[in-house]
Amino acid sequence: MTKESEGEAKAKNSKKSRNDLLLGKVCSIELVDSRVFDTCDEVRVKALNFVALHKCSRASFLRALCQSNPVKPNSWKAFVGFRGEFAGANNRSYYLAYFFLEKLRVLQGEPKSVSRIASEKKFPNGRPFTHSREEEPSNGMFAQQFMGMTTGGYNVPVPVMPMPAPPIPQMPPIPTSSYSSYPSSIPIPVPQVPPVPQPMMYVPQMQMLTPAEYTQAYNQGAQMAQVSYTTPAPAIPMPPAPAPASTPAPTSNPEDPVEPPAPGAPPTNSTPSQALQGAAATLLSAPEESNVSEL
Repeated sequence: MTKESEGEAKAKNSKKSRNDLLLGKVCSIELVDSRVFDTCDEVRVKALNFVALHKCSRASFLRALCQSNPVKPNSWKAFVGFRGEFAGANNRSYYLAYFFLEKLRVLQGEPKSVSRIASEKKFPNGRPFTHSREEEPSNGMFAQQFMGMTTGGYNVPVPVMPMPAPPIPQMPPIPTSSYSSYPSSIPIPVPQVPPVPQPMMYVPQMQMLTPAEYTQAYNQGAQMAQVSYTTPAPAIPMPPAPAPASTPAPTSNPEDPVEPPAPGAPPTNSTPSQALQGAAATLLSAPEESNVSEL
């Protein structure tokens, strides 16, 4: 046996070479389906069991997940530390580890597990990202991002399905009018709709004033305001004073005795001229009586 054959035999028997050969065989498999059906906890358990069984280093395993853009150790450590069905679903390590384990299952010819079959029936489009978004499949933004990577054997080509052409809208058949059987000389009556009267709106017209007209109008307004403030208010007429109450004339009782008139007094039924004449005669006769009495 030559030295080269001995070296090849040692390389095949070494642990590192066996891991490299296994990882290379897994890389040579290409998956057509990019849907994810295992939970985050199932992917974590399968990945840790694979590393512990084959005793491969974490660096080589992470390089095998994605050759062109390896998973960072902190990202893988964070994903492994999560616990829960959806915990770590937004971590890219979850999807790359699932694709690696799926290729390993295809390479070893192992059947699908019972939980895998139940998940395919429950989620035909793949598991959702979170429990509140069950309508969104798991091969959304992450699978579209991985399609553009040069991952060698780990590339997951997603078949591009041709989009169906939009249906052409069918126009409804035009109904045959009853007027089509009329001769062309007969006019078709067209109903006349009277116009609806619109309410008239008065729009005041603005008049532009020149500077001279504006000054004149301003002065007139100022004068009117000054006159209205300086002119005294008109006097309010006072109501007339009420007339004094007149004493009613005494009424004569027909049963009372009638006194005779005094000598020289005018008669009761005399006129004003007769009364004046009687008063004058009384005055003229008074001094003579006084003189006679003095003598």
